[in-house]
Amino acid sequence: LDVVRLTGDATADVKAIQSAQVVVATPEQWDVLSRRWKKRARIQHVQLFVLDQLQFVGGGEYGPTIEIIASRMRFISSQVKSPIRILGLSNSLANAKVWGFDINHFASRMLAMAKPVYNTVCHQAPDKQPVIVFCPSSKQTQLSAIDLITFALAENTPQKFVLNESLQVALPHDDDEALAHTLSAGVGYVTESMRRANREYVLDLFTSNKIQILLLPHTLAWELQVKAYLVVIMGTQSYDGKEHRY
Repeated sequence: LDVVRLTGDATADVKAIQSAQVVVATPEQWDVLSRRWKKRARIQHVQLFVLDQLQFVGGGEYGPTIEIIASRMRFISSQVKSPIRILGLSNSLANAKVWGFDINHFASRMLAMAKPVYNTVCHQAPDKQPVIVFCPSSKQTQLSAIDLITFALAENTPQKFVLNESLQVALPHDDDEALAHTLSAGVGYVTESMRRANREYVLDLFTSNKIQILLLPHTLAWELQVKAYLVVIMGTQSYDGKEHRY
């Protein structure tokens, strides 16, 4: 693999990229080199363009230059009809919405996360190790629990998350049909408003290795003393009733 690093000397850089498979450059160096792309055929046929430090976009020293070279490479690709894949790398983004991670509708975002959570549990805890899933709200714990057992049922494995074949669900207070249904499939959830006896019953099933998955609202993260092999955080946004906003 022939890798070259640009120096900032335009003449030397043009010569260096002729035989290179991988080119490493700063945003400024690539900006200078790609300005005359019509006369530099090598630049016209870049197939993978990796941009690092995207957190600088929107400000800082490199932000404007990163935007320019990304836009230019897309334009070049469209003009010469040569497909290009652009990959962006970044630290945590304060302006993530700018980059297409904006699913404003809360319910839609949670629904979109359900399948990835199911896949994560299946792949990361294949030997039925205990799993805790933190949800943004109490209501979402129930909805997500139902989603998980629905995915298991779709794969013809309705007992996928049941750890003890002799499991018999008998809630102290049988006024929560949804909870009884999910528990029978090995998935339990606890909420702040749940009857205390039912909460203790669900926690006992989980800690005694009878069910694999326990879903909790984020508000109970510091209150309950439970452990798991795998912990999934399903969203970091919650609704503030006092402020009437997420």
